[in-house]
Amino acid sequence: MTLFRCSFTITGVSWVCPRSYSRFGPNLAARSEHIAALNGSKHVIMTLCPVFYGFMLAIDIANCTPHLDAFRHDAGLPSSILIEHLPKPLVMNCVTYSKERMQRAVIGIQQVHSAFIEHNDPYPKNILIVPGHLERVVWVDLDVAIAYPNDIYIGKNGRSRIEFETEVVKSFGQLLVRLHRDAFACFPWPDRG
Repeated sequence: MTLFRCSFTITGVSWVCPRSYSRFGPNLAARSEHIAALNGSKHVIMTLCPVFYGFMLAIDIANCTPHLDAFRHDAGLPSSILIEHLPKPLVMNCVTYSKERMQRAVIGIQQVHSAFIEHNDPYPKNILIVPGHLERVVWVDLDVAIAYPNDIYIGKNGRSRIEFETEVVKSFGQLLVRLHRDAFACFPWPDRG
């Protein structure tokens, strides 16, 4: 299992830096294997997550100053995953919510799970709506995602966490509707008559 964290943007391109907090430590071969596994699953989740363009291991921080200065004191060199830049995305909230969008978010998290990935941070702020001719609803911020090599490694605890994560996402719709209703109850519009 590999955990990912630290997303940032350089010149309009979104990046996610993986750091192995699990049993692999700074082992570049193991890290490379798990990033490649994530790349292999992209055909399953390509419309539900930002497009995955590739990865870099052991980045020389000196060549990326000042953008990677935050990593100067880390034990090992940072690695990164290059993902798609999403133009003018909208965050899922009580204003942007619709049943159709929420249904696509639920299907999206289920597809992420079918690729043996546990998002591990399933909040509405991590669901982006990408406007356009064909609107997309995508999951982002996989900074603490857990990628499993295959179904065998998930185990009973992993399955229960994944099932719980799916139920949490399904409950967002009710929560966002309630927040929208409560916001209008607290701040009624002036009479327009």
